[in-house]
Amino acid sequence: MITGRHRSLVVMVGLALICSTAWAETPGEHFRKAMEKKAEYCATHKIDPANRRCDILKLKPADPLATEEGRFAHSIKIPNPVPEDSGYKPGMTPEQYFEHLCKAEAREFIYKTMENIEGIYMMRPKQEANDYELEHLYALEDP
Repeated sequence: MITGRHRSLVVMVGLALICSTAWAETPGEHFRKAMEKKAEYCATHKIDPANRRCDILKLKPADPLATEEGRFAHSIKIPNPVPEDSGYKPGMTPEQYFEHLCKAEAREFIYKTMENIEGIYMMRPKQEANDYELEHLYALEDP
């Protein structure tokens, strides 16, 4: 017979087991395992050339360092805006803490200034997605 105290312990142990196994794998890990499984299948089975099921393995994400703009974007070093002491005091309301953060930490970062600019240029223009990219979990940067 399980008493009240032991019943609580059993429930807590059960929840701990569920929680430790339910989120043991990140979405990225799950995706990598699925792609490895598909690659293994495609390598070990003879696939008819008309069957396009293994084409998804040929997709590669865009290289952000392939263009001058991408290299510049990745070269920017953003200073850490969070000081050692956040300024939070026990008893502060969320509004007071937000106001403190705005006064103490808000600022602008200008990395490059230019003269005579008529507009802006999107560093990574959006491309029309094809069917294979739409099937691939990480092929599109901004679905």
